[in-house]
Amino acid sequence: MGAFMKRVRKSAAVRKREIIETAIRIITEEGPERMTTERIARRVGLTQPAIFRHFAKKALIWDGIAEYLSDKVFSGMDEIIADRQTPPLDRLRTYMRVHFQRLEEHPYISVFYARLLFGDNESLRRHMQEAYRQLAENMAVLLHEARLTGQLVDGVELEPTAFLLMGLSPLMVLNWDLNDRRIDLVEEGMKLVEQQLRLLTRPS
Repeated sequence: MGAFMKRVRKSAAVRKREIIETAIRIITEEGPERMTTERIARRVGLTQPAIFRHFAKKALIWDGIAEYLSDKVFSGMDEIIADRQTPPLDRLRTYMRVHFQRLEEHPYISVFYARLLFGDNESLRRHMQEAYRQLAENMAVLLHEARLTGQLVDGVELEPTAFLLMGLSPLMVLNWDLNDRRIDLVEEGMKLVEQQLRLLTRPS
């Protein structure tokens, strides 16, 4: 009885995070089609009705996963953009390096890139597309600053170039996954970034 009385009830926020992280593990280990509330409940140690008290429908779990991934990969990147003490293209390099590092630190995200590129989950696709749209806008800001300082060659269109640079990310993650993650994602990703920058910038 004493041990029972000492049990601490988890807060709703902690329990929701636990459910989301469990769902991610199931998707990573068994595939997205195996992510069911029954499996989540079994792993977490809850009943299915308890799962639905936190997420009224399965689509909301997907929303939670998308927000979780966005936070892991994209949070705090605005600080890099705002560092006006650092030249714009150096900030762009830092931005991309940090992005690749985070992807390497959280390898399960490669599964969700595949879902974004080839899957049919509209919630995940919408959330990730919005996150990448925001990142591309940040890239365009840096490219605009680089243009103002005379670093870019003539004729560079900012928005398409920003999306081109951000497009390196999912392609590199896919390549990394296809190579059983034996390649250095950060090093190889930055090689592509530098190659693109050589085409965009004036010789120093």
